[in-house]
Amino acid sequence: AGRRDPALAAAIAEADVLFVTLINTRASADWLAEQIARAQPRAVFAFESMPEVMALNRVGAYRVQGGKGSLPKPMQLVLKLLTQGREEDTLYAYTRLTKITARLLPLMPAKLHDFRTWLSVNIYWNQPDAENITQMIRLILRDCLGQPLEVAPPRLIPMMGCFHPGTDTLFESPEDYLRWQARRARSQKARSRGAEPPVVALLAFRKHVVQRVRYLDELIGALEAQGLA
Repeated sequence: AGRRDPALAAAIAEADVLFVTLINTRASADWLAEQIARAQPRAVFAFESMPEVMALNRVGAYRVQGGKGSLPKPMQLVLKLLTQGREEDTLYAYTRLTKITARLLPLMPAKLHDFRTWLSVNIYWNQPDAENITQMIRLILRDCLGQPLEVAPPRLIPMMGCFHPGTDTLFESPEDYLRWQARRARSQKARSRGAEPPVVALLAFRKHVVQRVRYLDELIGALEAQGLA
């Protein structure tokens, strides 16, 4: 439906910066390419999309050729070493690479400034709590539109871990979470003097956890109301 939406086409035509994510159909990709070619925005950030959409990335002189090769050659080599040729390990390799590059960003040479901006936005986007998204927007305004803004570094959030609505802490391992839960259970047991409840584990999308989407808290609350941990 979006590819026929005149309001969306008008918004793209007026945009200085375009942010695109989760586009994975050929029709949408072709339509976006046409709109961007016509509008010529000052910058396009595309993430988590099919290669034809990733190829629309443009930040200054930085481009993603054919949806591939989005990293400079030295970083491609590091990624290859991390995966050792196993495509199924790419997600975890990108996780490790994100942590590495977040520390190396200040050391990148000036000629990689545009790539550094694109990669910085990617790092913020993958830690999508309110503070990181705010800083991401400030960075785009500073680097792409020349606004004199201070930008705080990203707060890195574990790619996998455990959470509970009873705390703002995101636990990096099940062991860390279970220690917290044991302390919480002891406190509750002291008040209720009840038997140990059955334990239920839920799997959830990371971004939904980080953004504290309400249905997760409501689901956990409903399970605990039925006497489950």
